[in-house]
Amino acid sequence: MKNILSILVVSVFLFGCSKSGDSPNDINDPSGSILGTWEIQSETYTSVSGYIDPVLGTEIETDSYTDINTSNDTVKSYLVYRYDNTHTYYTYFLDTLQVESDYTYVKNGDEVTLDSSWSYTVTTLTNNNLSFYWDDTYQWGDDTTFFENSTSVYQCIKSELPSITTEPLNKKKSVSGYNSFLNRRENR
Repeated sequence: MKNILSILVVSVFLFGCSKSGDSPNDINDPSGSILGTWEIQSETYTSVSGYIDPVLGTEIETDSYTDINTSNDTVKSYLVYRYDNTHTYYTYFLDTLQVESDYTYVKNGDEVTLDSSWSYTVTTLTNNNLSFYWDDTYQWGDDTTFFENSTSVYQCIKSELPSITTEPLNKKKSVSGYNSFLNRRENR
């Protein structure tokens, strides 16, 4: 009887204390750790614009636009989040660093705020995947109110930052036409 009671107490302790979602890196748990380097795999940008009907107050759509960018061998972008709440955005073009932008960030649950000025919402955060989006809404005008609503959705994977180069790795040193001509004549 004492053994059964001991097994029951241990079972209740083990199964009662471990519920789904306790791990900060469970799938689709946006409260996990964002620290590390993330390669942007794709960005989907959608924009809808138009005007607000002055009588009904409803939005009248006059234009929409969607653009999908994916990572490729020519252009790659990375996000780096550090423990000291600094964040850097890098873009490489043909193995050459083209853009480097530094920010501070604060992560509070599924919201990440950069430089205290704009924020985005994390939808997926695991050991290997990060997805987030942000919405922007603009309105302007005097007699007629115009609007533009846009959404950007990013899909990222855990990665390593490439080494920084100052010129493309695949770029060969140019040879002048005169030297090229001489080399061909000598090699006959």
